[in-house]
Amino acid sequence: MASSNVTSGERLPVWFEGVDIPKYPSLGAQTITADVCVVGGGLAGVTSAYLLAREGKQVVLIEHRQLGSGETGRTTAQLMSAGDDRYFSIGDFYGNNVAKLAAESQQAAVDLIEQIVNRESIDCDFERVNGYLIPGEQNNKHYNEIEKEANYSEKEAQFGGVRLVERAPIADYVSGKSVLFPRQGQFHPLKYLYGVAKKLEQMNVKIYNGDRVTEAQGKDDPYVKTDNGGTVKCKDIIIATCNPSFAGLQTLLKQEPYRTYAITGTVPKGSVEKALIWDTLDPYHYVRISKFNDTHDYLISGGEDHPVGHPTDINDAMKPFKDLEKWTRERYPMLSATLTHQWSGEVWEPIDLLAIIGRNPIDPDHMYIISGDSGTGMTNTTLGAQICADLVMGRDNKYKDVYYPKRIPSVRATGQFVRYGLHSAEGFIARIPYVSIPGIVPGEVKDIEDIHKGCGGVMTKNGKKLAIYKGEDGTTTVCSAVCPHMGALLVWNDAEKSWDCTVHGSRFSKTGTVVNGPSPKDMTKLDASVL
Repeated sequence: MASSNVTSGERLPVWFEGVDIPKYPSLGAQTITADVCVVGGGLAGVTSAYLLAREGKQVVLIEHRQLGSGETGRTTAQLMSAGDDRYFSIGDFYGNNVAKLAAESQQAAVDLIEQIVNRESIDCDFERVNGYLIPGEQNNKHYNEIEKEANYSEKEAQFGGVRLVERAPIADYVSGKSVLFPRQGQFHPLKYLYGVAKKLEQMNVKIYNGDRVTEAQGKDDPYVKTDNGGTVKCKDIIIATCNPSFAGLQTLLKQEPYRTYAITGTVPKGSVEKALIWDTLDPYHYVRISKFNDTHDYLISGGEDHPVGHPTDINDAMKPFKDLEKWTRERYPMLSATLTHQWSGEVWEPIDLLAIIGRNPIDPDHMYIISGDSGTGMTNTTLGAQICADLVMGRDNKYKDVYYPKRIPSVRATGQFVRYGLHSAEGFIARIPYVSIPGIVPGEVKDIEDIHKGCGGVMTKNGKKLAIYKGEDGTTTVCSAVCPHMGALLVWNDAEKSWDCTVHGSRFSKTGTVVNGPSPKDMTKLDASVL
């Protein structure tokens, strides 16, 4: 089990094995000054701080918990410049030139990570490997998608070295024709993150942990305020929190939060070729290898994504893990009989396929955002850090218009927007007392006795939707089941022992403390007498 201070979920990812998490002080009630205040201690924030400190900027970085406790520590750390959305789809949405720039920018992000690793001598298991897009099923629909992506990536997106191959290097599974994307990468995300953080200390970047940012303003005299009474007065602010905090409704409406799953087991060393594998299914799957010991490697498999708060089976929170394990064992039968790790994370999927990076649409003068990381968070966060650093320094960046937060989504994104709208409507309607939408609310109960120890449930009582957690000792914590962000319903996530917002993806600990934004507040505590 993991404490909420170490990472944002109950299940501990493989990356926390054997690493020393650096400790930093709280800002407390101090008022300090800086050139730039970076909010968020994941890859986006730490890389932003690094790039700007190298430019001579005085930087302060604030993280609510500890560095890497958000989605950077819950990734599978594939450095894919071939994104999880097809390049031909980006071309259909925005034209060939945007697709070409998108491909080029993602490759530049992997290159930047490699440059930082080499420049700072960071021991983080960084390797260049080939990537393979394989057909999700053996039929013409998936074969045609493979061929279309290979042709488009080579000729229109001009992705160097991409080609169609007869099969991916999976020893016990015949994938069929696949797209080979050369010079992808992989690393240990926390070893890399903490290696960069160590360099930040040497560059006199001030890092603070345990302070939740509750207010940020970029216009006039920019400042950031925290829940502990601290204030950072600065010239520029970068919001690098994965979720679109402080960026307004228009940014929220351009992306949808998804829960994604990962499992790890061991395989005999050398039995699985080092490569990135991902398929064309929806939701899709992805696989990589990581170091374990002298005789075995870790095999890390991910996928089975679904919108946050809308699981595939409301009665079985473990179903995505079971489905992912089944898919993995069919392709990698050498996987150990017992899994070593299972965890989930949260990704923000932009409805128009491209990350959201640059000037904050509602506060553009001196505030910048990095969001919409999709399934390629390691590259999009690194790219976002470079774009925002360039903008802070007053330089142009050739990719800034591709990821511009105020861009108007392509009309082809209408279907995604409507789907998100339906999920949102369900989340707002289901919060109404005495309204129950069959098959929608995980953990909905009629009586407190229906809640097992160590679990939570949503119950309607005296005209209120209650979020009730029953501890292992039988004591109960009662909160409002209405999200303090914008009023959608919160539901119980039994896999990660958290409360998840069904609309905007905010997540809270089992006892109501905010874990992931965009909510700036904890759940509203209620007296047990309401029961």
